Amino acid sequence: MIHASDKIDLYRKVKHKLQADYFVVNPYRLINYGLQFLVFLDNHSELLRIFESKKGIRIDFSQVKNEAFLHKIQSCLEDDLDQVQVTKPLFDPDEKDVESLNSSFQDPDDLIGIDESGKGDYFGPLVVAAVRVHPEILPQFEGLGIADSKTLTDSSITKVAPKIMEIAPHAVLVMNNQSYNEIYDKFQNLNHILSWGHMKVLEDTLKQGHCEHALSDQFASASVLKNSLRAKKIDVKLMQRPRAESNFSVACASILARYHFITQIDKVSAHYKMKLPKGSGKNVVQAAQTFIETHGKKELHLVAKLHFKITKMLKDVD
Repeated sequence: MIHASDKIDLYRKVKHKLQADYFVVNPYRLINYGLQFLVFLDNHSELLRIFESKKGIRIDFSQVKNEAFLHKIQSCLEDDLDQVQVTKPLFDPDEKDVESLNSSFQDPDDLIGIDESGKGDYFGPLVVAAVRVHPEILPQFEGLGIADSKTLTDSSITKVAPKIMEIAPHAVLVMNNQSYNEIYDKFQNLNHILSWGHMKVLEDTLKQGHCEHALSDQFASASVLKNSLRAKKIDVKLMQRPRAESNFSVACASILARYHFITQIDKVSAHYKMKLPKGSGKNVVQAAQTFIETHGKKELHLVAKLHFKITKMLKDVD
């Protein structure tokens, strides 16, 4: 059962429960009357919110749009959340006591979108991509079916991505598993790696032509990114927000990132002559165990992100 003293305490305990069930939980961001955070599983993400008032603390699932994902979260938490003081149902799509997260605004029409792929996958690289879209090239995208990569099949992504690369200025950073593990050993923080990767592809895209604005998903505090921009002397306004992939430029970046992730994991799978599954679920644990039984644990750093809890679950057969 969960006994929480405040919203941050509840976040920490919910995070612990979800991570134990293979979810990836982002750092929280404070909002009116509470906090919000993204939760990832098998390359899908949804937004959860926790609210605190005089009446108690409650967790809000109203921003979760995928029913299957919602069911997985609730199945993981339901026994414990019965003990949380709430005054309204856990699933409350009519919640009105906070500002809408999708308040009306319009993104600049000349914008560099940045997104990543692979951070929630045990196997395969971490990929960060940036794509600049501006009015002069926008008509060339007509009919391509650009959308957030999470809504597209791998087959669609492999068809669309090369066309995006032909049309738009872009940059892609692929951190293979050996490099990723070495960098993680140095930083010991995924958000710092993501920040570094975002700065790298942003800088490389700006070398192809100046752009005043960039947009990425919310993954780190504004101060971390501002310090990174200042350190690299990058003259651009970088914005962050949840579900940034609804923006066209970010959607293009998400497709490129996913394309290179798929390409790389398929190459590694072919090299080791076994299918390396995506995500971090039970099938991934089984595949990882099969991998070390076949190739030895010493090879694991070449195909997997070792800081995942999955690594500690594996039986050493060397």
